[in-house]
This record gives sequence, structure tokens and C-alpha cells, in this order.
Amino acid sequence: MEAEENVHYLVLSELPNACPKLTAAVGQYMADAAALCFHHHGHPEGVVLEVEGHLSRRYALSIIHVTEQIRNTYDMDEAVELGACGVAILVIRDITGLTVIRARKGIGIDYWLGDYQGDLPFQNAARLEVSGILQGDQSRINARVKEKLDQVRTSNSPLPAYICVVEFGRPMMRVELR
Repeated sequence: MEAEENVHYLVLSELPNACPKLTAAVGQYMADAAALCFHHHGHPEGVVLEVEGHLSRRYALSIIHVTEQIRNTYDMDEAVELGACGVAILVIRDITGLTVIRARKGIGIDYWLGDYQGDLPFQNAARLEVSGILQGDQSRINARVKEKLDQVRTSNSPLPAYICVVEFGRPMMRVELR
């Protein structure tokens, strides 16, 4: 792939060490799942992910080699959700500098975002809700974004919420801020 000035780079294999509040095993699980989703569509190493919406950027992705063991590990529905989380975590971390802590189920978000290196971990806090689509058109992506915007309203928090919908077919990620 030719280097372009406005293309940034993300490496899926960095996920095991990308989030100090998540285990390396969880990061690897997400990286493998994302790789499987990209592989499902035949996307090559260096495929460009278009990020659009509230945040926009283009990323060339370094994708993990998908082995038979990875293919046998994941149900595709599970891979889409886990892979989307991994991609969203890397993109949000790259753009905002924030990292994640898993939110408990039932509060309308997937993760809390913050700078968990310092003494005040929630000083720059936000919320993160992620959804994945293996392949879908713009109307399906818009519907999922609307669904997730409605969902984060239930968490009733004054903190901003990033809604990320990752679509693996193109591939692209839509980011909205509530």
C-alpha cells in the first residue's frame, strides 16, 4: 500500500497491551476477532478503515494472520461484536488518548473512557458504546447509530458518550458523540 500523508496506522496486535485495565488475553481475543471479520471479507494487510462522523480519520490496519485455530474459536456474531470493540478501542485511544475500563452490564454503555495512568482517572472521562456490523449499507449503519444513541441515554450520565459502529465490509467506523 502506498503511504499517504493523511493515513494513520493501527496495529491490531497491539490490543493485548493497549489497555492497562484489561487483560492481555481480552485484548488478544478482540484482535483475533477483528482479524477474522476483516479476513471474512478478504481484506488485505494494510486495508484502509474510514472513520467518519464526529471524528474522522483514515487508518491503514495491520491485521493479524488468521489461522485455522482462530477460525474455529469464534462464532461470527461473537467475532463481529468483539472485533468491533477492539477496533473502536484502538481508534478512540489514538484520537483522544483515552483508554478503557469495562462497564458493568445493564448501564447502557460498554466501557468507561479515561486517563487511567494518573491520580484522577476520571478527570477526562467519557463513555463508550460499540456495535459491529459484518456487512451493511448506510441505512443499516444509521439505524444502529440511532439505536445506540437511544441506549446511552439510559445511562443518565452527564459524561459525553462516544458511539462507535464498526462495519467490516467496506470497512468503516461511524463515530457520534452524545
